[in-house]
This record gives sequence, C-alpha cells and structure tokens, in this order.
Amino acid sequence: MQTQDISICRRWKTQPVSICLTRQTQASSSNSRSNRRDIYFYNNATHYDCHPPLRVHGQIAWTPINPGRRFKACPIYDMDQKCGFYGFTDIELPSDCYKDLLYNIHEKQVIKENGKDFKFEGSW
Repeated sequence: MQTQDISICRRWKTQPVSICLTRQTQASSSNSRSNRRDIYFYNNATHYDCHPPLRVHGQIAWTPINPGRRFKACPIYDMDQKCGFYGFTDIELPSDCYKDLLYNIHEKQVIKENGKDFKFEGSW
C-alpha cells in the first residue's frame, strides 16, 4: 500500500495566519481498483467571513456520528452571527461499530466522573 502526502499551504497577504491543507491519498496496488481516501486538515486557520476575523479553536465532537473527532469551527455560537466555518482535523472512524463503541465508552466515563449524564465539549 502506498501513501502519498501532498501539502498545500497558503499565506494570506492581509492576515498573519496561514491555512494549510494536507491531502493524503492511499492506493492499494494489490487489486485493480484503488482504495483512495482524501483527508483535509485545517491547521492554524482563521475564518475570514467574520469581521473582525476571529481565530478558529480546536474542539472535540462527542456526537454519536463523530465521537472523539477533532475539528475547528467558528467560535461564535449565535446562529445569526455565525459564519458556518468548520473542518475536521482527523479522519472519520472506519465503521459505525467503532463509533458506537467510542461514544458509549465516553458516555459511561462522563457518568462515572460526574454522577450524571451531560454533554461534554472538549477543546485542544
């Protein structure tokens, strides 16, 4: 299996922050069909639709669909003012079985630590 990393970095002339996209392509040479996966990472990103531009912070999703998946998103939570920028910084779990397992482990840990069920929003 071959893995190829292609990095594209752009520095905005008006902003001191760069947006870096990394594309990872995996191809299997053992069969005729190629197994290809594109992964995009948003590193040190600032979203420019907000005025003034705000720094994007890393967060961790603890939803059943994306448990433990890291992402960067607009820090404004008000839906009327939010620009809608977000991007995942790691790959999606390969199957629903892994998603369910990780989500259930997290929920049990939260209940154990706090004695009740509540939504945890982590940041990194």
